[in-house]
Amino acid sequence: MKDLILPDPLAEHYELVSCLKYSEQASTCLIAVRSSGKTVLLKTASDPLLSKSLLQEKMVLEMIHQTDSPFAASFPRPILLEWYGETCFYIRSYIEGKSLEELCESNYERPGFAEPTALEYLIELTEILHFMHTLTPSLLHRDIKPQNVIVDSFGKCHFIDLGISRFLNSSKTSDTLVMGTRLTAPPEQFGYQQTDLRSDIYSLGILLLYCITGEYKPENAVLMELSEPVRQIVTKATMFDPDKRYQTTEELLPDLLKARYPSVFSSQPIPIAVPPFRKHSRSRLPYFLLFLFTAGAGLAAGWRLSGKISLPETIFQKEDSYTFTEPLIEESVRSMLNKPEGLLTLSDLEKVTELHIFGLQIFSSDSEFQSLGNSIWFYDEATRNAELYKQCGTISSLEDITHMPNLTVLSLYNQQISDISPLKDTTIKELGLGYNPLTDLTPLSGNSHIESLNLSTLEIEDLSSLAPLPALKNLDLGETKVSTIKPLLSDSLEKLNLFGTKLNDYTELRFLKNLTSLTLDSMTQSTAEALSGMNLTELEFHYSHDFPLSSLNGFSKLTTLFFRGDNTSSLVIGSVDLPALTDLTLISWQIEDFSGLERLSGLKTLHIYGADCLSYEGLDRLPSLKSINCTEEQKNAIMEAYPDNDFIFLV
Repeated sequence: MKDLILPDPLAEHYELVSCLKYSEQASTCLIAVRSSGKTVLLKTASDPLLSKSLLQEKMVLEMIHQTDSPFAASFPRPILLEWYGETCFYIRSYIEGKSLEELCESNYERPGFAEPTALEYLIELTEILHFMHTLTPSLLHRDIKPQNVIVDSFGKCHFIDLGISRFLNSSKTSDTLVMGTRLTAPPEQFGYQQTDLRSDIYSLGILLLYCITGEYKPENAVLMELSEPVRQIVTKATMFDPDKRYQTTEELLPDLLKARYPSVFSSQPIPIAVPPFRKHSRSRLPYFLLFLFTAGAGLAAGWRLSGKISLPETIFQKEDSYTFTEPLIEESVRSMLNKPEGLLTLSDLEKVTELHIFGLQIFSSDSEFQSLGNSIWFYDEATRNAELYKQCGTISSLEDITHMPNLTVLSLYNQQISDISPLKDTTIKELGLGYNPLTDLTPLSGNSHIESLNLSTLEIEDLSSLAPLPALKNLDLGETKVSTIKPLLSDSLEKLNLFGTKLNDYTELRFLKNLTSLTLDSMTQSTAEALSGMNLTELEFHYSHDFPLSSLNGFSKLTTLFFRGDNTSSLVIGSVDLPALTDLTLISWQIEDFSGLERLSGLKTLHIYGADCLSYEGLDRLPSLKSINCTEEQKNAIMEAYPDNDFIFLV
């Protein structure tokens, strides 16, 4: 890859930091302001069409930032655009963060977020898009896709790459240029009629589908992975005929909110008023919908554009406030309800459906815990150095939990909980109790509601006190002293984590007829033989010295494989034949080359970001390989070895 040379007038004020993309026609680079050290983004283009898109983006962003709307902060700020010879140089602010694509694809188990997290992102993006659509004239993005949404370190979304955006012209019957991304753009964007507001809504529907499933095509098999409310939203938003879609963001947003916060709305809400959105409002919180709640006292509540609840304090004048036993649980409840101050009542607690606490940290979802809690790099250096994940929480009593009848997801990790008797006969479906001084699990015995149970690191040896758990699908026994899972053998179990846990006999896992996902801390030849022929589709194991990948050839249904080394050993590949494998992670290994993988004809994604690769020979013999998750150095080496390949690099 070549380095870009800045023209002298620009070099006086800026210095090149790194090139993110480079070709003879266009480049994208990070540059630093010499006077302040601030990082900004530089795009260059020598192709006339690409130059035009840079000019278009600068013009659009200038207009956006001339408004007094707080939504302008959701877009980059243009700095300058100048021509040097036949090359256009365009500088704008740099939004630091991760794209939605990177965040979705970083989940090695399967791409995508949990539905609540995906809906939170889509609600915010719909608000931003509403701002664009209510400008005068309306502004269409026309290239909404996961790569063009950046999530900053505060979790806020930003639209980037507005180079093909345009202002709505109702007198035109078709677009002048056919541009956009095939996977996310609506059919009309490729020629048969003019794009309009509904075209962006189509792209939002595809984006919602991708954020949950990792797939772009709204086919029946993919749609069936969604909950019914979300499936209806995606189906309507992505109808081929624009007249059958949501016509405006004002139509789409209420359905997104009801899907995200179903317990806030009664089963039969009666609309009282739907005030129009205010264009260029200084406040981001105009009321957009008022509902009469038929349950309880039939009280009216206002739902604000930001997706937050605002209930008048006078509603609670006749109710007693609730006093929490555990301050950390109260803080989490207030965070979930977006009510940092004021009275909290039993009616409030009925609205709580999820709580996620690890140590002293409060999360909005398990997916956030997975991405932030397990990916410490996402935080700044000060936060990492604070070692928050070594701090024990203060929760010892579960009394508060008994007053939350609609709680379905509870994660209380690294607390001081030793008594879970308040959870007897609980209706919670997903329960996380790992990293607690807990040994007596009897209160959970026979529970017919628990579908997911995390008991990681508990000082437990025997699971008989739990049996039976007829609805259990997901069980995490990582780092426990359990040596057999016979008490919980059930056809319902689909996912099992035994990392750091040694079973006496791995053949007992063969009785788990529907087990599809398994995590181990190591793999031996005898373990592989015991598990061979099972219906496993996902397998993760670590630190297995001298274990050849080819020993897994009996795992014919395996689609996802994660294999971590110890940073010092060489990976033994052999001749691997896993016909269903699509996603392979090989990190913390020394890899001589990839020639032993050539029979993986279906492999689409390869993760090698923590591997020491001596050669990349063999990558070109993987016909389906599209995405490679690697370091910048690895990316450059692969591009040098295969300059004509079109790999997508997740750096």
